[in-house]
Amino acid sequence: MSTAIQTTVNFLDGLAVTKIPEDQRVAEKFITVFNKVHGSRMGEMMYETEKYHFQKKLSENQELQKCSKVSLYGAFIDMAVQGLSLDPTKKLCYLVPSNVNIGTKENPQWEKRATLEISPYGELGLRQLAGQLDGAEEPVVVYEGDTFECGEKDGKKFVNYSMKTSHSEVVVGCFLKLLKKDGGYDYVWLLKADIARLMKYSDRKNKGNGDLSKANPLYTSGPGRQIDSGFLKAKTIKHAFKSYPKINIKGAYSQLEPVEETETIDYSLPAETSHQIAQSANGNTTPSAQDFSTSGNGSSDQNSESRITVDDDNY
Repeated sequence: MSTAIQTTVNFLDGLAVTKIPEDQRVAEKFITVFNKVHGSRMGEMMYETEKYHFQKKLSENQELQKCSKVSLYGAFIDMAVQGLSLDPTKKLCYLVPSNVNIGTKENPQWEKRATLEISPYGELGLRQLAGQLDGAEEPVVVYEGDTFECGEKDGKKFVNYSMKTSHSEVVVGCFLKLLKKDGGYDYVWLLKADIARLMKYSDRKNKGNGDLSKANPLYTSGPGRQIDSGFLKAKTIKHAFKSYPKINIKGAYSQLEPVEETETIDYSLPAETSHQIAQSANGNTTPSAQDFSTSGNGSSDQNSESRITVDDDNY
C-alpha cells in the first residue's frame, strides 16, 4: 500500500461512517474529480446533491454502515467519476454491501465492503456518453389485449404496438427502442419464454434446486405472481446491451449490475451426433435458423419474415 493510500486510510479511520461525505477534504476531492472527468464546473452542485442521497442511504441501511470506510469513500468518489446520481427516482445506481474474503481459502477473513452498482438505466447513460447510442425510449410493457407484433424483415427488426385500455394484467413481454448515433434505430424485446429462461438462471445463480424458489423475488412480485413491471423494463435494457461492445467502467469501487443469464455450456456430444455430422458433410444440412410466425392461438407457419404477433383478436 502506497504512503498516500495509507494516509487516506488513516484519515478515514478517524471519521464516523455517516460523516465521511461531509468532510471538507472529501468534498474537495469529489468536486475536483467530477469537474476534471466531465470537463464541467458543476462539481459543487453535484456534490451537495449526492452528499444528501449518500447519507440518506447510509442512515437507512445498517449493512452499509458496517462496510469499511475506505470502500464507502471509494464508492462516493466513484459517483463523481461515473457522473451518476443515487437519486432513487432515477434508478441509475445503488450502494450495495457485500462480504469480501481478504484472507485465504484456508483461513478466510471477511470484510464488508460497499460497491457502487450501476443499474441498466445507468449503463444506458454511460453508453450514451461513450458514443455508442444517441439514447433510448422508455421500455414498454405489453399485456394481453394490446396490439403487438415484433420480428425481423429484410434484416431489420420491427415492432408494431398499440396499447388497448381494455388490456388484461397478463404480461406478454416488454420492448425497447434504441436510438442510434447515425439517426437509425434498433429494437430489443423480452417475451414470456425469455422471462422464464432468465428466472431459471436467477434460481441457478442463487444455488436453487430447480423449483425457482431461489430466483430473484421480483420475478414473482407483480400482479398474479408475475414479474414486476419495473424489473422487467430494467431487464429489457440490460438485454439490449448483449450485442454492444463492453464499456470501460472507471473506478475501483464500481461495477455494472451483474448479468444473470450466464450459462455453463455442456460441450459433450450425444451418441448420435457423429451420424448427424456425416449427414451434414454429405450435403444434408439443416438450416441454421427458421423463420416463424406465432399468434395467440398457437398457430405457426414459415414465411419470409421472423415474426411474433400478439393482438386483441387472439385473447
